[in-house]
Amino acid sequence: MKFLLSITCFLLISFCYTQNLKKISLDSILDKQITDEIKVVGLGDIGPFPSEEISSYAFEISKFLIKNKEFKNVFVPATDILLRPFNDYINSDSVYEKKKIDSIFAEIPSKTKKEYVIFEISAFWNLISFLKKYNLENPKKKISLHGTEYSSPYPSYFFYKYISPLDKSESKSTSQKWVENITEDYVIGVCQKIVAWHKDNISQIEKLPKNQYYNYLMKDVNSANTLLKIAKVNNDEAKIVSLVSENLSNEILNLTDGKSVIWSRNHLVAKSSKREKSPQAIFFGSFLNSALKDSYYAILFDFPEKAEISVPKKDSQEIVVEHFFAEKDATIKLLTKNTTKQFFLSNELKVVKKPLKVISIPYNFGKYPNYITLEPKDFNLLIQSSN
Repeated sequence: MKFLLSITCFLLISFCYTQNLKKISLDSILDKQITDEIKVVGLGDIGPFPSEEISSYAFEISKFLIKNKEFKNVFVPATDILLRPFNDYINSDSVYEKKKIDSIFAEIPSKTKKEYVIFEISAFWNLISFLKKYNLENPKKKISLHGTEYSSPYPSYFFYKYISPLDKSESKSTSQKWVENITEDYVIGVCQKIVAWHKDNISQIEKLPKNQYYNYLMKDVNSANTLLKIAKVNNDEAKIVSLVSENLSNEILNLTDGKSVIWSRNHLVAKSSKREKSPQAIFFGSFLNSALKDSYYAILFDFPEKAEISVPKKDSQEIVVEHFFAEKDATIKLLTKNTTKQFFLSNELKVVKKPLKVISIPYNFGKYPNYITLEPKDFNLLIQSSN
């Protein structure tokens, strides 16, 4: 990986150091920075949806971490349940076939495809192909694909995937009880049954091999638990965001098979972040940092001029490409108080006391404002694309 980038390393002792090099090989930086102690790497993006440019870097960084640092899990912006057919194929012993990947994608409903812009990003498909080929060449070091987006468990999937094979003597009666007892709130009712079933069968479940099947099961049980917690917070969006973020961080921390790299957004991977003029939601980067300390590594990305990003129109299946011009509100400009052409952090940041404003792509996303506040210590590395 020989991308030409502008790079600044944020030191963990809360001041920054400046490199005078204008062009740096990213792999040489990562080779030194990502030590054996690093368990999770968070890769930011500037917008609410994946951008083509940053995703291409995320792909190259992921390849480097897999090949050189023994990372075994890649998280991308989609629901885990949606990615499982891809992951099953990636981890199977069947040969690589592009038409097989295409057939898996074809099974996804059109409306669902439009909800997840990651499917519009070429780096995602490059990742799928790379992971399949890598796993075939390295059968004892297989890599798994996961989703960062929350979804509640699918009742029929959970029943036939877990309850039926694990509890055959009770599967029929269990199924009947689910149907009989689920009343008005179907999803919450199902989640209550899932949590109760897990509790009743915990000893048998813990005897299972700690493999992909077990990870799927525990993800769905944890998602059910999270939904029950969400139901109790009376639509408090900050609390919901925090619960979903905590659920994702727990999924990452509870994986039984190695280190993880996460494709996400700048403010979500930040080690600590607060929103302006809104309730204080906690994002998964903050949870990971609290749990892992120096074993969590966060990377912030930005552009010098502009980026293209695919944005789904509201109440429509159409996806349009929008241009984000960075001169006005660039992350790096705000962090450095410099022009975008003079990227490297100045010594002023050593004494900065106030949090610095950072903006993600200007898109009205729910009730939350786009402005967030971050500090240099929230990231280990800041990368400006030379695109």
